[in-house]
Amino acid sequence: MPKIHFKSAWKIFFIALFLFAVETFILKQKIAFGRTFDFLLVIAFVSPIFLNFSEFIFFEVFIIWFFRLMYPFSGMEIFLIAILPACVFFIKKIFLLQPWVEPFAAVFFGISVFYAFTASGFGSMAFLFLDIAISMGFSWIFYLMMRYVFKERQNL
Repeated sequence: MPKIHFKSAWKIFFIALFLFAVETFILKQKIAFGRTFDFLLVIAFVSPIFLNFSEFIFFEVFIIWFFRLMYPFSGMEIFLIAILPACVFFIKKIFLLQPWVEPFAAVFFGISVFYAFTASGFGSMAFLFLDIAISMGFSWIFYLMMRYVFKERQNL
């Protein structure tokens, strides 16, 4: 049975707190503009970069619970939300990328595959590309914040 240390619990708590803060921002954005960007998916795809295996298992359970609670997704979307962060986690272990490339690759891969399989939410390809670009910018901000808070992977 893997032990979860205080630092591990703090990571998961910080990610959960950030998820709820971003969800609040997304709800306000949806009310104001009618559309939102995939910032919650960005957190789901970038967070595995910082987690070890036991933290990742707990994160997976939490992220599935969170998305089921907040959104009425069908089985395919929940399956993709469960499997894509796992793909990012294991691809990160197999392929050693430069640390600054990881959040961009994770977000591009995750959002592209998610919308390729679900094919929902977009009326135009221009908004899809704008969503990917803005999500990549947000992923860099989230990555830098996680790196600063947890003092990990300081070598860019």
